[in-house]
Amino acid sequence: MTHTESAKLAEINKELDASLQKGLFFSSLKSEEVRHLEQIATKLRAKGYLGKVAYAGQTSTGSYSVQFNVDSAGGYSSTWPQWAFELAKLSLLHGRKLYVIANGDPFGSNLIQVLLFP
Repeated sequence: MTHTESAKLAEINKELDASLQKGLFFSSLKSEEVRHLEQIATKLRAKGYLGKVAYAGQTSTGSYSVQFNVDSAGGYSSTWPQWAFELAKLSLLHGRKLYVIANGDPFGSNLIQVLLFP
């Protein structure tokens, strides 16, 4: 990752953290209630994806593999960083959905934020 890319990612994370610090309320996981997260992602020039994890595992070399299936939009299989993998694993084990904010497609190298939903 170049210095410019790192700086942009840091800026996006700072803006996202500030938005989330204001608080969000979800009475249930309905599309109209996820719209706020989509607006945050769009404002940050990123994309938001709601979906489920089909598999999560670790290779013998120590990398973390995840198959993230976006609701009604196909799936993405890639290597995820450990911090995001841990949430993917919880999602898989407990049948919970993830909301992923990514700088492009929801591949591991693009992940900005991963939120676990009930």
